[in-house]
Amino acid sequence: MYWARLIAIILLIVTGLCACVGGAMLLTDPSGSSLGLGDPSQMTIAFPDYRLPGLVLLVLVGALSLVAAGLSIAKAKAYPTIILLQGAILTGWIMVQVYLLPDTHLLQLVFAVLGIMLMLYGSFLRSRRLV
Repeated sequence: MYWARLIAIILLIVTGLCACVGGAMLLTDPSGSSLGLGDPSQMTIAFPDYRLPGLVLLVLVGALSLVAAGLSIAKAKAYPTIILLQGAILTGWIMVQVYLLPDTHLLQLVFAVLGIMLMLYGSFLRSRRLV
């Protein structure tokens, strides 16, 4: 159980830091060109720029992943459920990206796998705490 919690914490920190950096970059450069993103008007649901997706990335994926990592480090009572939910948020975010963006990237697959891993680790840790 120790290793599952440790791996989940590492995944949450890596995901959180990457999402905070990416979200901040989209907020400071809403055109998305600094991240190599195409014209936002080509998205399935057209946004005038990447500001709103950047804010969602920063808060829902980045900040919440770091909060989940902190709660997991502190062994908060519901930390396994929080890990599971954060994995679902990350996986959902990637699914929305794949739907909205005209191009797919390898990083989307990497973070989708990380989201699924978080859900699996969260489920495993939940089952061990219920026993």
